[in-house]
Amino acid sequence: MVPSVSVLAVTNLVKFFGHFHPLLVHLPIGFLVLLGAMEVTGRFKKFQHITAARGFILVLLSIAATFTIICGWLLASGGGYGHRVLFYHRWLGTSVGVLSILLMGIWFYKKRVGIAYYSTLLTALIVMTLAAHFGGTLTFGSRYLSKYAPGFLKPLLSSDIKRHAVRIQNNGIAFGNPTGDASYATHGEQSVRITPIVDLRAGGSFYSRYIQTIFTDNCTRCHGRNRQKAHLRLDSYYWLRHGSRGRPVVIPYNPARSRLYQLISLPLWQRHHMPPRHHHQLTAGQIQLIRWWIQTGASGTASLNSLHPPAFIRRDIGDPVPRTENSSALPSAQPIAFLHRTGGAEDSTQY
Repeated sequence: MVPSVSVLAVTNLVKFFGHFHPLLVHLPIGFLVLLGAMEVTGRFKKFQHITAARGFILVLLSIAATFTIICGWLLASGGGYGHRVLFYHRWLGTSVGVLSILLMGIWFYKKRVGIAYYSTLLTALIVMTLAAHFGGTLTFGSRYLSKYAPGFLKPLLSSDIKRHAVRIQNNGIAFGNPTGDASYATHGEQSVRITPIVDLRAGGSFYSRYIQTIFTDNCTRCHGRNRQKAHLRLDSYYWLRHGSRGRPVVIPYNPARSRLYQLISLPLWQRHHMPPRHHHQLTAGQIQLIRWWIQTGASGTASLNSLHPPAFIRRDIGDPVPRTENSSALPSAQPIAFLHRTGGAEDSTQY
């Protein structure tokens, strides 16, 4: 059923106002931090005069927080975000707005500051910090703090969930928990119980070693656990086969009909080209590897040798010497130049 023109117009209007949220969200943050700094500085006799602006800042804070919350709810209604992280960000952000209005009410009602005022202000600052953290997770992914952090800080900035994900990847399991038992995964607004039917440790998987590496390094910021643009997840083979909005994005043996390959192979100037133009692009070798993988059946379990890759594929993945079936199916931990770009303009960015 095709939506009516009026429904599409309302939907587009909602999206239009929703997209003001990233622009407005910095205003209440700035006003709240400014208010906190003013209250601390105003405790010194020399700077007491600056507290005269308290009422004005509170009014601006309440107005900015209200419009930011409205636009945020409109933006979230469009979907494409992980349910759990969105839930925390949305309600913590709404709480900041409520606390801001409460602060303004306390000040204009009592005309003086006291325990109630300072307690509310401190609570608002703490809640705002938590809301900002979950907002950063929605926008940049769960690794936005730990990805480029110094080595000694990474354990402190990585969540338990992230460490489990690393264990899963290292063990070669496409999805589920590190023990291989049944687990749960979120997709959009749904929580789906999944059972690991693919154990990639058995002989090694070409997909997990090479194709998933490309997706993880370049795509999961917008198509991962916390955010799913176009309702597409590329953080595991299970979700890749789930597709986008119920439609497959990979057609085994047919790259030309596979939506995923169509988008990454479009000319850079095309509107729907992926990754978007303002992000770093996949290399020709990466695109060629994805095409060849789809052409051979898009398997999630087949090993390197079982696919009988041609010489140009072995060359691209850094495995130029053919191996026998009795040897290791995958190359040892060697640098794979076209998969791991480092430094300057070649640094990998996810879309």
